[in-house]
Amino acid sequence: MVSKWLPLATPPILGQAPSPIAMSPRPASCLLIALVLACLIVALQETAIAQPPLPDEEAFLADIPVVVSGTRLPQQTLYSPVSTTILDRETILASGFTEVAELFRLVPGFQVAQATGGHYVVTYHGQEMSLPNRMEVLINGRSVYGNLLAAVSWSALGIEPEDIERIEIIRGANSPVFGSNALVATINIMTREPYALNDTWLEATAGSLDTRKLHLHHAGMRDQLDYQIALAFKRNEGFAASDDVPDIDTTELSSITLGGQYHPGPSDELKFDLGLIAGEHATFFPLPAAVIDTHDGKLHSNYQYARWTQNLDQANERFFQFYHNFQNQHDDLLSYPLGVLLPDSVLEGLRPFFPTPETARLRSVYGSGVSERYDGEVQQISQANPRLRTAWGAGIRLDRLKSFYQLGTQKTFDNLSARAFINTEWQTAERLFINAGSMLEHNELVHLHGSARLAVNYALRRNTSLRASISHTQKSPSILEEYWNYGVYLDTGPMVEAIVKSSGDLAPERLTAYELGLVHENQSTGLHFDIKAFYEKARELVGFPVDATYPELITLNSTVGVQRVANGDRYDLNGVEGEIGWRPNRADQLRLSYSLTSSHRRAFQLPADGSVVYHTATPQQTLALLAQHRCASGISLSGAWYHMSQMEWLGDGGLQAAYDRLDLHIGIPIAQKRGRIELIGQNLTGNYIEYTPNNRVDRRYYVKMELHF
Repeated sequence: MVSKWLPLATPPILGQAPSPIAMSPRPASCLLIALVLACLIVALQETAIAQPPLPDEEAFLADIPVVVSGTRLPQQTLYSPVSTTILDRETILASGFTEVAELFRLVPGFQVAQATGGHYVVTYHGQEMSLPNRMEVLINGRSVYGNLLAAVSWSALGIEPEDIERIEIIRGANSPVFGSNALVATINIMTREPYALNDTWLEATAGSLDTRKLHLHHAGMRDQLDYQIALAFKRNEGFAASDDVPDIDTTELSSITLGGQYHPGPSDELKFDLGLIAGEHATFFPLPAAVIDTHDGKLHSNYQYARWTQNLDQANERFFQFYHNFQNQHDDLLSYPLGVLLPDSVLEGLRPFFPTPETARLRSVYGSGVSERYDGEVQQISQANPRLRTAWGAGIRLDRLKSFYQLGTQKTFDNLSARAFINTEWQTAERLFINAGSMLEHNELVHLHGSARLAVNYALRRNTSLRASISHTQKSPSILEEYWNYGVYLDTGPMVEAIVKSSGDLAPERLTAYELGLVHENQSTGLHFDIKAFYEKARELVGFPVDATYPELITLNSTVGVQRVANGDRYDLNGVEGEIGWRPNRADQLRLSYSLTSSHRRAFQLPADGSVVYHTATPQQTLALLAQHRCASGISLSGAWYHMSQMEWLGDGGLQAAYDRLDLHIGIPIAQKRGRIELIGQNLTGNYIEYTPNNRVDRRYYVKMELHF
């Protein structure tokens, strides 16, 4: 979504002097030199200490990578119907990232940008607007999408990178498994289990952007109950402009979470998660702060999740799960008086509509309202014979949204939906696996719609397989997209300019995807790779064509008319992407991700015969290279190089130039290995602009401490 109002501040020019909050060159250079020297000294000191290779017996018994997010069936990555990336705990910690959203810079085909201090944009193959909603994101089986902005609030998940055990990323259409929001990809985040912790510890982080984090965590066991409780506080000031403009970009949140597992019997397990997150939140609207007088940003969210699993035998199980998400958010921006922002000629034109335009102020409430989701699901895994397994089930969901400023009414909108799914893995021959899946969904917005996928995996060797798949998936519009009625208001109440208005009666978005992949997993050599060639064709995408015939009271720039939410955008993508991982022993790892993509997007415009073509809504190339060495003393050294070619962020974003970025990370054990200090340097190659011209990413430095009691 592109805002038309208040584009009055001049964007920063590349190369201009840094803002007052930036670290001065001398301390930054000294810290950078110290960081690099520390890496070199420790590496040289440890070269004489030979790292024993992983013994053959351990290699043989090592866990073969298994994923559940591709079909809901536990299966080796060799036989997954779609490309899969696994970020394990060691890789997550080696990255040095302090925000969950940034972890996906490591994944081929993914793009990540910090749009504001509290709003990250995470996409797969680009092509998304400011609030990506075509990728399902789960935490321990609970979808974390909010109805208010129909997107994920990455800074308010209630978890940090340190809480995560592993992440499964399905790099491709996955709606037959998890429904509409999995149109292009799925992220399944799994946090650490209480029984693996059984400890009390404190984590603290401080650094650039006035970042401060505190995390107190306790995990324990009592009879059949494993539990954990965490208290957390996080703050950062985002892309603060200067001291003489209001603070619209600081996020300061506190949270309390409780989770655990109860085992009433040998075949039953009850898992539960509860969380409460509240505090001040940065704006979701990446606009120049110089035009804003005041900002009120608050967030209150909570969730409850429970899953009862029955293990009927080694091959058959069923579960019943229920969760509830609640979010109450404010993002209220009030401008300076129009007499300060507009020339006299424009003010005179406004005088017939209200007598004193000089003193009037504009209010944009970008993301304020209350949203809820109630979701219940039942699933059963059945194995008819050793070669045939099926996961099937059904669910029901109630989405609810109330937002005067997003929907133009005090009415609460409900959307009741139901779904049924089945995914089957059939080993038809010794080396041939067939995966087939489908999902049927019905809701009050588009009624019946569905998705299906067929994939064939052929084992070339014991540890190498070839994959071919085709999928046709559909995504239902959200409540927000169907009823959007957003505009700019006077501080006295009435709307003075419409910005976005839905045309209503939206149709499902459609995506057809073809994939040919090669996967290799060798535990004895530590080598893994997953490479694919792909073609994706998306049609009937929800876009924002400008309707110049819509009556407006005032227009504050050259864009005249309202943005209509309507089907009509389309894109075609083709390319090659993949990842290679190598762990020759338990001390070292090397990880390379790369994507080469050609894209063509045609954005529907009004009148219907108009269109705008984008060729860089997906970057042509993305690359991530991560290397890690763990010394015998317990010191960990890692570095990562990231590259992304030119990309146009659609909606509130803009054209982002290509960039390269270097991150370094050192982990040092302390207190007889009961604690750890980490030194983190990010973007050590220098400044680059991310998402909008106002977002200058400087060199960033963090210190993190973890202490177990």
